[in-house]
Amino acid sequence: MIPQCSLLVRHSLRHFVGALVLMASMVSPAFDFSLAEAKKDDRGTFEAVLFAAESVDTFMADDFAAYLNPEDTSDNRTRATGGVQAAIRLDLGRETKQDRLQLWLLADTTYGVRSSDVDCAETDPNKELAICQALDQTNAPARTLYAIREATSLEGGLALRVEYPLWGTEDNMRLYAVGRTSFVAVSEQPDDFLEVNHWAVGVLGASSTYKNSYLEIGRVKNEALRSGETTRYRFDGRLMVPIPKSETFSFFIRTTVEVDYDDGPDSAITSFGFAYDPSELLK
Repeated sequence: MIPQCSLLVRHSLRHFVGALVLMASMVSPAFDFSLAEAKKDDRGTFEAVLFAAESVDTFMADDFAAYLNPEDTSDNRTRATGGVQAAIRLDLGRETKQDRLQLWLLADTTYGVRSSDVDCAETDPNKELAICQALDQTNAPARTLYAIREATSLEGGLALRVEYPLWGTEDNMRLYAVGRTSFVAVSEQPDDFLEVNHWAVGVLGASSTYKNSYLEIGRVKNEALRSGETTRYRFDGRLMVPIPKSETFSFFIRTTVEVDYDDGPDSAITSFGFAYDPSELLK
């Protein structure tokens, strides 16, 4: 990875850390060290959402970018993505499981379509593909289905997350630790599944406006990078907010940064899009 790109990744990382500090400054004034009870967790025992997004791999390491998007040689590599995220709260036999220690099993899949595989210039304007339209909540379900049908890359994984409430915060913020095992595969190499495993600690929202938003820091081993045999630092953050006057759609933006603080390749990927209830596919 060229030195300039490495500097850009580190610059992106500084912005990520700055966002973390900003959130901490917003939370701390509302924190009551008398351990007053937090607001009730309004998540269900089982939750699932579909999503449609655009992923911008501006600072992705060259080898990882070539694996996911080999035909795109530009500096700004984009992919249309779609998939599903599901979570189930495991019963720990506690009477107050809504507010205290919780254990969650998580699963997710992300289907990606390389930008070079979609020729929107050849599309009939009267039959324009959803993937060629600007992403919004009206075409998000169609874009998700397109990404699943035409996928050139697939990422999937399972995770186990343990949570405990951050007592006294105005909103229901929860501390957590998570371990995740996952894989990455592309259509040109269907027999070559690369492992991406990580663990992390962080804080997430369990109710109110920022439900399912989170910030975390951890360590990752990514076989898609040249330094896949080494463990790297991973910073991950997602802001998710509900769409006004909509009961089923939320907008999100997510940034993931992986660095080794050495001469190995670094990466920074930003995604933005819409998460929505699966019932939207039936409309």
